[in-house]
Amino acid sequence: MRLMRYIGLLYAGAIMLTIIGLVVIVVGASLVEGSGMFMRANAGAGTVIAIAGYRALGFAYQIVPAAILLGAMIAGTTLARRGELLAMQAAGIGPTRVWGAFLIVAISFALVTAFAGELVVPWSIVQIEMENRESLGRTDTATSFYTRQVQWFRRNDLVLYLPENLRNDRFGHPVVYRIVGGVLQTVLEADYLASDNATGFHLANARVLDVATSTFSHVPSYPLKLDATVSALADITGDPRRMRLSEIAKLAERRTLAGFDATPHTVELHGRLSHPLNAVALMLVSAPWALHIDRKRSLAVNLGGGVVAIAVTLTLMYTFRMLALGHQLPSVLGAWGLTLSILVVVPLSAFVHRKLRVA
Repeated sequence: MRLMRYIGLLYAGAIMLTIIGLVVIVVGASLVEGSGMFMRANAGAGTVIAIAGYRALGFAYQIVPAAILLGAMIAGTTLARRGELLAMQAAGIGPTRVWGAFLIVAISFALVTAFAGELVVPWSIVQIEMENRESLGRTDTATSFYTRQVQWFRRNDLVLYLPENLRNDRFGHPVVYRIVGGVLQTVLEADYLASDNATGFHLANARVLDVATSTFSHVPSYPLKLDATVSALADITGDPRRMRLSEIAKLAERRTLAGFDATPHTVELHGRLSHPLNAVALMLVSAPWALHIDRKRSLAVNLGGGVVAIAVTLTLMYTFRMLALGHQLPSVLGAWGLTLSILVVVPLSAFVHRKLRVA
């Protein structure tokens, strides 16, 4: 138990050292890059420090899988250079105990990462946007994309244009197009669109244009069969990065019911789940190589190999994500593609290591 505790603490320390180092480098570089913006906005030191702290939380969450991989390389090399791996082997201690310590630490960091992704990171994004808006007078581009006002809706053969915000469960001055088989049949205008609860919706003071006959008619209350709720039509915007998993799932469902693309929201939802598992999977890939007793070469060489592995991992992650956002892959695979790829590499990595070690 003491041996596992010692190895676990060494591995956890290597991970924390990696996270702190990468966070300081990246956040410092981003602050230097944005120094001109801070000067133009006449931002005080408190604002700069606050933004740096909030950014550090988000970036630390993103780099946990990379830190776990690099931490394994650092801890394994340290044990090998001290001769401790060789001493364990001479004492008859198998690699299972060492691997077990690494696995426990990796799972612990994965759980903390999952908690941070659910609570800490959304909070930090909200705080960054608040500082940007109140202190710097600017808005986040990604948030503007997610929260932009949506006006077009499609349900079955109906296409609705709702140009005004919702007031008292009513949409003001809507326009409804009925399209069947790709042919426009009817155009309806009204003073407002209201929900009838059990009976669906109705258009008040509707003007109906029959396209085939080019004739107008006036209907005081035009019933509209629309299997959607008011929230499905109105509450379909929001930044998924600022939400919890349950909120993202509900938002994606509402967007789907309203006929909108929910791919970015689904990718974000499953990405929250797959991100912590990527950390554990990367540890399983690197463990056979990190805990090899002959790893006495330069630590810089080992870190270089880890950086290459991280570059490949990031390339795969963004490739799957972009293909999913471009509707070339299922949205679920856009988030889980990297995890599945790493899990495929785990037994292959162990097999190659065993062959090279025997040779």
